[in-house]
Amino acid sequence: MPGQSDPKETNWLELAMRAELTRAQLHEAFKVSRIRKVSFDQALQSPCLTLALINTALALEQARAKPAPKPRIDVKRIAAGDID
Repeated sequence: MPGQSDPKETNWLELAMRAELTRAQLHEAFKVSRIRKVSFDQALQSPCLTLALINTALALEQARAKPAPKPRIDVKRIAAGDID
């Protein structure tokens, strides 16, 4: 069909750039995902692995954006005088 690109011609690194991810963020996602069978550059050549790295990088970004949970205060323990 005219106007549509072939999925095989998709530049996956451009897809990551559209998601506003840097190469460093993708590399961090690569480390976190513990992919050991292929190198980082080989992973970027694979559409499936690149998409997985993009999703992992976005999930890491969202996890960092959330504030840390506040510690739950155990009022009964404090009232009992237990202050570890």
